[in-house]
Amino acid sequence: MILSRLVARRLDVPMREAFTIAGGAHTRVRNVLVEARLSDGTRGWGEAAPMPAFNGETQGDALCAIRLAQPLLEGMRADRPRAWGSKLDRGGIGGSSARAAIEIAIFDAWARAAKIPLFRLFGPGRGPVVSDVTIPIQSPESAGRAAARLWKRGIRTLKVKVGTDPDADADRMAAVAAAAPRARLIADANAAYDKVQALRFLRLLRERRATPALFEQPLGARALKGMRAVQSEGGVPVAADESATTARDVVRVARAGAARVINIKLMKSGILESLHMARTAKACGLDLMIGGLVESRLSMTAAAHLARGLGGFRFIDLDTPFFLARDPMTGGRLNPDGEYRFASEDRGVGVRPRSA
Repeated sequence: MILSRLVARRLDVPMREAFTIAGGAHTRVRNVLVEARLSDGTRGWGEAAPMPAFNGETQGDALCAIRLAQPLLEGMRADRPRAWGSKLDRGGIGGSSARAAIEIAIFDAWARAAKIPLFRLFGPGRGPVVSDVTIPIQSPESAGRAAARLWKRGIRTLKVKVGTDPDADADRMAAVAAAAPRARLIADANAAYDKVQALRFLRLLRERRATPALFEQPLGARALKGMRAVQSEGGVPVAADESATTARDVVRVARAGAARVINIKLMKSGILESLHMARTAKACGLDLMIGGLVESRLSMTAAAHLARGLGGFRFIDLDTPFFLARDPMTGGRLNPDGEYRFASEDRGVGVRPRSA
């Protein structure tokens, strides 16, 4: 299981329609595909999803970081993650989607060489992994129609993007609740509100009987005291996303009482740190959510394997493959109702590029 080479190239895919959140609209995925090759010929694949608005990382930055990592990893054993993880840390390759892509590719190659599905490297596999689907920022009428279609398709948890204006956002949430009254709702502000706006938004939802089960990152990443106030005064559990990118962040969030849920994303932290974050969150008595950025089925399925292997994730948000105009991957199983399916005969992630 000796690493012999990393190969990186651009992965550009148009989206079906603009995916609008508080930070702007996305019309095209500009990601990076990574291939890890082992000395025995085994290949594994990973994906980076850089998002400048999230952490300043660009597609060019990710390509550069992966190329810098190549000489650091050559000759190392894929099944010794502590060793190659420390090598990447010392080389300054960390805290980015590039690091995530490298780790996914190496773990995929490791599991393929071992002839096991990826989730077996994390745990025995517990329960189904069924994703929500996101309703981007749009008019209440459009959001209501989308909610009705998704419910009919079998989607039972709907995540609604908010963070522009509390009144307009409440209108959108109310329309979704009316169109799919039995759906579990998540509101995601992407760190765009202040405390006053967030509390007004929740008050409006209570008045309209559209209170969500979870309020994801209502305030800025460092506004932990404000998030605690939103959670205690608003009466809705808060999830920390931008506020939690490392295990140390999880401890800070827990100590501040800023959230009851930690949103783990491979693109924020990579596999190794995500595992550490999950263990830390559980030790702190916090619930788990798994999510992502704008990604194809490759990295989203890798995240689903992590959730399956560890178990205990209350919220699953791995839906962006549904928003791509074409699927650049083959293999794996993501059902229209949001369920990721696994089989004992799977090898690694089970997904690879169509061009491979």
